[in-house]
Amino acid sequence: MPSSKFFYGWIIAAMGFLTMFVGTGLIVTCFSSLSPFLMDAWGINHTLNGTLVSIRTAATVLAMFLCGVYYKKLSLRLGIALGMLIGAAGYVVMALGHGFAAGCIGVALIGFCHGIAGMIPVAILVDGWFVRHKALVLSIASTAPGFASMVVPVTITKMITGFSLTFALFVMVGVFVIFAVLIVVFVKDTSQAMGLARLGEDTSGTAEKKKVLAHPYAVNKAHIFLMMCTSFLVAGMCYVPGAIFTLNFTSAGWDVADAARIVSLYGFILLVAKLIYGPVCDRVPQTIAAPFFFACLTIGHLIMSRTPYEGFSFGMGVAAFIIYCLGAPVSTVGIALWAGDISEPGEYAKYVRWYTLIYNIGAIVLVPIAGWTADLTGNYSVTFIGCAACSLLGLLLTSAAYRGASLRYKTLNPDEKAAAA
Repeated sequence: MPSSKFFYGWIIAAMGFLTMFVGTGLIVTCFSSLSPFLMDAWGINHTLNGTLVSIRTAATVLAMFLCGVYYKKLSLRLGIALGMLIGAAGYVVMALGHGFAAGCIGVALIGFCHGIAGMIPVAILVDGWFVRHKALVLSIASTAPGFASMVVPVTITKMITGFSLTFALFVMVGVFVIFAVLIVVFVKDTSQAMGLARLGEDTSGTAEKKKVLAHPYAVNKAHIFLMMCTSFLVAGMCYVPGAIFTLNFTSAGWDVADAARIVSLYGFILLVAKLIYGPVCDRVPQTIAAPFFFACLTIGHLIMSRTPYEGFSFGMGVAAFIIYCLGAPVSTVGIALWAGDISEPGEYAKYVRWYTLIYNIGAIVLVPIAGWTADLTGNYSVTFIGCAACSLLGLLLTSAAYRGASLRYKTLNPDEKAAAA
């Protein structure tokens, strides 16, 4: 433990939160708020706007794929800062360019920023500073896009209606540039760079290993494969529902205002759930915590699948959201924690990148299937049953991976256990 009263890692935690606010919240949330104004200014239809979203997502996946090479060449500090400048360049292109072609270049740049300066580097950064409270810090960082969804849409709309679309876009450029400077000034890649131990880390040798391996696992390739499959399925249990919640209610005949009201509650509930998820995972091993959270997702989806049917009430919708949201942080904090547990020793950065990349590939594959089943059936009931199936299968795969790795660890001799660290 550092001797100073204030641990600098909390500055790092704050920068992780701001990284997610800017690199995720001001790209994903902000773009959805900008879309109606961009469509009007550029004269594009919904199909072309959807194409822009697809280009942005493809650029994000490409960036995640390149993260390993990117962060071998650059430190986390410089890599995140450069990513923010790439995002700023994207908004410059959108501000100065007029039309779909400029939009394609702009969204590709901001999408690349989202992939290169989002949850992957934040998770690696937090791992370099925290042993204790690691899940809590990751949970707090993951709430940043939710806070952005509360303040960005209204702020963007006021700037555009009060000034202009170009003005609003250049304000975004300024935010990205200022934050890039803050990253360079305040971020240190690891606690060792400042001569400190990670929070909760005992550097006296065996005691350190005892603390770090509070819930020890001995991992083989089969366990890793199971978690890769789970990461793909997480898109079905978390990304797909997030993309269709409003449509689920409106396609079932709900008034648009009622649908908006219940979905706005979802945003608040999810924020609270993320703050609960981290402390639970800090204290409870994943062999117990993961099945519980996957079970919550399964139950929430099954309740939501009843939306089109008679008797489904506003209160049932709120109950479904509460239960679902308890498990929803597996798509952010959960993936980052799995990379620390079910991975090869010393390869945390590699596996947080791969698990996150596979999750995003799952989103690209499964979201269109959700839309196709809704077109086929006229509502999203079957889609949510499919989401429940993904959750249940994820529960089984994760349980098999964690319990298998835990049991395997118990069979190792002391030297092998040290190597597994």
